[in-house]
Amino acid sequence: MICRLAAGKRLLRDHRDGQRRGFILPVVEEVLFLIDLTVA
Repeated sequence: MICRLAAGKRLLRDHRDGQRRGFILPVVEEVLFLIDLTVA
């Protein structure tokens, strides 16, 4: 479970020195929802 939580958080952080475009808002919301499910 902790591994899934860490993977979700990694998706939302920029680790490419600003070269990453990022996700559209609905995708971000879905990732955050899945992180919440993992924590609950």
